[in-house]
Amino acid sequence: HAFQSHLFNESLSERLKQKNLEVRMGEYYCGINEFGFPDSSLHAESGFIVGRLIGHETLPNEYEEKLLEKYQITTDMFKLKMIPEINSKGAPRHLFVPLNEFNFTDSTFRFSLPSGSYATAALREFLDTKS
Repeated sequence: HAFQSHLFNESLSERLKQKNLEVRMGEYYCGINEFGFPDSSLHAESGFIVGRLIGHETLPNEYEEKLLEKYQITTDMFKLKMIPEINSKGAPRHLFVPLNEFNFTDSTFRFSLPSGSYATAALREFLDTKS
């Protein structure tokens, strides 16, 4: 599961470097739920891009194929016969999510994120000292 996240993050980082945020094969736009967060079950004409974690049921697009080749793996490798409970068929994941209710006062960050998003990743963007 951690490697799936690594592949997703590497893919997203490369897209950001290339400034290529077009919807690719297997991706789509989603709508917003009642809390103001992207909802991958709500397909839309525009909005937040829903990418995917590669898994054993993923039909890879061109870029995902290159990523798999780079690491010399196949999608079948995400299906483990010895430990089937950790098989991963793949899953939708938003490329970006908003920081709702954002506030920074008295050296304290406050914000809301949707389930499955990591506050540590968001905070890293604020605290990154590399320029």
